[in-house]
Amino acid sequence: LLFSGDDLSNFFYMFKVGPQRASRNFLDWAIPTKLVRDFAGFPQDLLGEEFVYACLNSLAMGDSAACAYAQTSHLAMALQCNALDGDSLLTMHGRAPRGSFMGGIIIDDFVIMQKVSWDAQVGDQLLRRRSNMHAMYKRADLQAHPTKGFDNVDCADFWGANVNGVSGLVRGNIGRAASLCWVTAQIASLGVCSVGLLEVIAGGFVALFCFRRRLMSLLSWIYAVQVGREQ
Repeated sequence: LLFSGDDLSNFFYMFKVGPQRASRNFLDWAIPTKLVRDFAGFPQDLLGEEFVYACLNSLAMGDSAACAYAQTSHLAMALQCNALDGDSLLTMHGRAPRGSFMGGIIIDDFVIMQKVSWDAQVGDQLLRRRSNMHAMYKRADLQAHPTKGFDNVDCADFWGANVNGVSGLVRGNIGRAASLCWVTAQIASLGVCSVGLLEVIAGGFVALFCFRRRLMSLLSWIYAVQVGREQ
């Protein structure tokens, strides 16, 4: 099994939004008007205000339905340029495609894979379909991250997993797992931990233990000690 894929750079910030959505995406600190009134884009009708707030004129991660907009638009581009099609689409809740080629998208991560013979070095569909996706990115003025892409490799890290196309082994990302274990060991050596930090650590292990569901039971005490306590 060979893999190719790309990660879009600054995907959320490439969207254009209207004034109503932008006004919701304000940064929660007051800026003295005198510091920014001379900016070229400063609205003249706000000159009389003592303070102003900056707003993101794009999709903001965590904003209402932002992930849905990003996911749907990225998938639509892939379908339009034939980088993906309905028969080969790999989804969260559907069965895996039965053909030799499959692929999918999670927000800004585009990944395709192809079953090939043991002596094959490249997948013909991987070359063609990734080229189609790159052409679509160019038309939409989007850019794939220059260092996060991979092309016709037999082992790859994507969607939070490490997948070995030769052995067929799928497991959690080793780098993230090692970092998480190191941080956990440091906290354990201190003997104290805030509730907020415990929530972060628990979230990291939930993502990792999704590959070994029975290990989720180890987190029961982690959540039990958080009950009734402030962060």
